[in-house]
Amino acid sequence: MAGMFAFPPALLAAYRQAVANEERGAALAAALDALRGAGDYTIFGEHYKRVPAGYDPQHPRAALLRYSGLYASPPRLTHLVATSPELVDRCAAHFHALAPLYRWLCQLAQPDAG
Repeated sequence: MAGMFAFPPALLAAYRQAVANEERGAALAAALDALRGAGDYTIFGEHYKRVPAGYDPQHPRAALLRYSGLYASPPRLTHLVATSPELVDRCAAHFHALAPLYRWLCQLAQPDAG
């Protein structure tokens, strides 16, 4: 898995601003689209029924504005894979697929870290 189960209040505000921002929001959408295209990954975090006050309910990323955290999970490994030499390659592939989401969230949490 990669992500944050629940954003602390200050980070939730920063997340919403980033999602609504054309460049940062588009980067997140691209990372999530790539993750969905990489396999049977599940994206979690939607919590609120409505877009928060101050944001356009018709925003192209309105669904992401309803998240209180953001994390993704790869498909489960079968016991056959978990006990085979293929395990390391499968885990590396999942880390690679999850990396864009992880990097986006790291930049959100530490904007001055580069």
